[in-house]
Amino acid sequence: MKSEEKASGEYPDLKVRGLIYGAVSRWTAEEFGEEKLEAFLKKLPDESKEILRNYDKKEWYPAKDAYVIYERLVSFLSSKMSEADVISGLVNFMFSQAVTGFMKGLMSFLTPARLTKRATKFWLRVHSQGRIEYIDGKNNQFNVVLHDWSVHRTSCLIFAGWLKQLVEYTGAKNVKVSEVNCSLDSPDPCRWEVKYIT
Repeated sequence: MKSEEKASGEYPDLKVRGLIYGAVSRWTAEEFGEEKLEAFLKKLPDESKEILRNYDKKEWYPAKDAYVIYERLVSFLSSKMSEADVISGLVNFMFSQAVTGFMKGLMSFLTPARLTKRATKFWLRVHSQGRIEYIDGKNNQFNVVLHDWSVHRTSCLIFAGWLKQLVEYTGAKNVKVSEVNCSLDSPDPCRWEVKYIT
């Protein structure tokens, strides 16, 4: 999928909201039970365990710690789920926690194009950097470029899942998000193709 990944990418100062840690803890407990969560926590380095036990969902944390936790969770659940399924489950859970009420209703009135043009605002609620550019397409197809982002291969799966969820909130069906270019393998920014049915 990617060449040699960067541990913290070109952006070592990237931060993520504690909401991400809440998703890891709560999704794992809801999907597999509290005992499985406790077994997972025992396998983590002390600093990661501390974050997961005492996170503040509104606080900002170094993203490099989140990627350690993602990798460990994928490894821990490898006998039950693929990496893509674990990340998809986490992203879906995060989205359902972050997008509720009025905002969810508002999104359902926007077209995929209009919502994606505003997507940077939603992305920056959880990530401290990254700028999303919408590139017009045709026949229920468009491209998205993620600027200022070259972090970790897991972030590719996270962004793809996040973008898919975003477009689905508009009522679009059969949403497919495909990576066209990855900034970890190229000097150019990450680029994605989105196809859907209305």
